[in-house]
Amino acid sequence: MNYLAHIYLSKNNDESKLGNFLGDFANKSLENNFEYSIRNGIFMHRKLDSFTDSNLVFLESKKRISSLNRRFAGVLIDMFYDHFLAKNWSEYSSISLEEYSDNFYSILKRFSYCLPDKLTRRMPLMMYLSSENSTIF
Repeated sequence: MNYLAHIYLSKNNDESKLGNFLGDFANKSLENNFEYSIRNGIFMHRKLDSFTDSNLVFLESKKRISSLNRRFAGVLIDMFYDHFLAKNWSEYSSISLEEYSDNFYSILKRFSYCLPDKLTRRMPLMMYLSSENSTIF
């Protein structure tokens, strides 16, 4: 769920950004549908998730979520990370978050022919919300 962080931590090319984003949408059975450079981004996504999920700071953060919502703790922490990255975006990038988001949505549109159905169904809403709130992230 930390889409912005995954895209930001990608290599600086469209295929890596796309693949790193797709990690939450492309299961293993779909991997071979993508070209090599996109698959590398998917693998990077999984490595980042593995690192984060076992990180002591992340594990401590999960404990701060109430027991009532504990089963959602990982997703919530991921969303908090994206929130803080977006809130402090100017410290990490010389381009605006709105421009960064628009650039990424252009990548999604350009590669729409190979995106999983689950993502193509969500794209219009993501882009609409982005235009209404300056960014989905």
